[in-house]
Amino acid sequence: MAGAPANLEDLPNDALMIKDLLATMGVTEYEPRVVLQLLDFLYRYVSETLQDADAYSERASKARSEITPEDVLLAIQSREAFSFVQPPSQDVLLALAEARNRQKLPELGRRYGLRLPPDEDCLLAPNYQLQRGPAPAGEGVPDGAGSGTGAAGRYL
Repeated sequence: MAGAPANLEDLPNDALMIKDLLATMGVTEYEPRVVLQLLDFLYRYVSETLQDADAYSERASKARSEITPEDVLLAIQSREAFSFVQPPSQDVLLALAEARNRQKLPELGRRYGLRLPPDEDCLLAPNYQLQRGPAPAGEGVPDGAGSGTGAAGRYL
């Protein structure tokens, strides 16, 4: 595989840490590029968060433009608010499911056989084709085009 390190010694310490993290989470089978993708995400996330923290530090009009832990915490919280969407709680999901399940299902027709939607919604209507009128004199069909079993010469 091109671009993937062959040995564990070739991997940076952060990549080894990601491999250990995956192992502790029970993930044992993955492609080698997964570690590199997670490493790229990690570096991008940290650098963008530190840039945000630096901007917050500048806006706070501090004497020195030094990033404090409070700036980093604020940057993480603001990034978390719009980057990572939390799933709804189980109580909210149960309430939505109960509201949906209270609605009655539509009645089925009392006929036997296949139950299909109304005829206007089905593609079961009879087909029709328009027949071509007689060709004007002098505009004949090229040899072999109108004869045979093909429908091109007879129908539109």
